[in-house]
Amino acid sequence: MKRMPMTRLLLSLGLVSCFISGFAQYNLVSNPSFEDENLCPDAISGFEFMTDTYCNDWYSAGGGSSDYFHGCADFAYWVDVPSNLFSTFQPAHTGEAYGGFWCDLYDDNTFIYREYTQAQLLTPLVAGECYYVEFWSAPANQSDFFGADHKTTDAIGAFLGYEQLGDPADYGPLLVDPQIDNNGTGNYIDPPGSWTKVSGFYTASGGEDWICVGNFHPDDEVTIVPYTDGPDGPLPVVYLFVDDVLVTPIDSMSYLPD
Repeated sequence: MKRMPMTRLLLSLGLVSCFISGFAQYNLVSNPSFEDENLCPDAISGFEFMTDTYCNDWYSAGGGSSDYFHGCADFAYWVDVPSNLFSTFQPAHTGEAYGGFWCDLYDDNTFIYREYTQAQLLTPLVAGECYYVEFWSAPANQSDFFGADHKTTDAIGAFLGYEQLGDPADYGPLLVDPQIDNNGTGNYIDPPGSWTKVSGFYTASGGEDWICVGNFHPDDEVTIVPYTDGPDGPLPVVYLFVDDVLVTPIDSMSYLPD
């Protein structure tokens, strides 16, 4: 078998690298790593349903009060990065900011409560076109504020839809089927301090222009497990962080996922 000359091999690898790098920059999500703040957060519940007071272009969904964390925040406000109310040490995946929300409280159907974060895409999806969707998540090691009874899950996903989701008076799971669904895969968000990738492909119906991230399943469809070196108490609370949300059109002949 002929060997490719080294100079040609390096050139080919360089072209592939440049293609992938340039391709990855085409992201339909505005403010994908939550870096762009309108106002530095000064309390928990920084994502709001009607306005983007703190984090530019990102909102909550439903009645749950999801949280915005940024390195610009004063530590006394509990929403700093890397240490905050929900984590003793969780650096951002990119930059110095991320979002966070409760995915499951107690896991026993006694108090079904969910939080989400959502954003409008820069342009609507095109019918029949395939898109690569990705985000990164990490588990809090103080989901219950004190670190006494907290776990993790694989129940997190992303829904692409036609409008802003949720009712501010409804605190339960959003009644939609996420096209990118990590639930039941065994890809648990673990360990704390690191980030786990959740990703998938979606062929658009056309016109979808919102993305929402969170746990869309009721308690009886969710598996809760201790995270690495974490406690295993009877009333688990699951809180997850999210960063680097990506929606980009792909060419299945040339895209090489990592």
